[in-house]
Amino acid sequence: MIVVSGQDRQLLALEPGSQVPVYADLSSLSDNPWNDIVIDAQGLIYVNSPAMDSDDGAIALIQPNGKQSKVADGLQFPNGMAITSDGRSLIVAESMGKRLTAFSIRADGRLAKRRTWAMVEGHPDGICIDAGHNVWYADVPNQECVLVAEGGHVLRTVPSPKGCFDCALAGSEQHALLILASEWRGFEYDYSGENTGCVYVHPLKQER
Repeated sequence: MIVVSGQDRQLLALEPGSQVPVYADLSSLSDNPWNDIVIDAQGLIYVNSPAMDSDDGAIALIQPNGKQSKVADGLQFPNGMAITSDGRSLIVAESMGKRLTAFSIRADGRLAKRRTWAMVEGHPDGICIDAGHNVWYADVPNQECVLVAEGGHVLRTVPSPKGCFDCALAGSEQHALLILASEWRGFEYDYSGENTGCVYVHPLKQER
């Protein structure tokens, strides 16, 4: 399992025996922390870096041979990312841009044909793609998860008692939405010592 150590600007590999070696050092690509990650079926790793005070967020590509490159920039606080089931497109949530942005994935893994997949009302954070090729996005300040079709039509909204940071679909039949949530009082609030994170399970079958 590859995880992001954001402030250290590194990717770490979780291995048996509690070993956590550095898989990749991304400090040469950006001075900003690194954030969300997605890996395709070929082992290509995409990880993004939000710029806190500008719209110059970026996406980096790390190939299986270790080669690193920046493959997108100019993003407004990139957060959740997902790759479509056919492996041809990457979708990223631009939280401050209030949109989902799509890229075509070239044969070499680089990104091309940037386009707006959907404009949204909220601030999309973590995302996932359902079997109908629609996107669920988690919205922290609005405390909800929203399902949208390409173009932005809202198909479903699931409210949450806390801010929603990420979401995932459970099981091969996608029978439930898993919501990663926590109290949210803004960037300026000191959260040290608070343990408010939780996972909510919202059944979906009866709503189909």
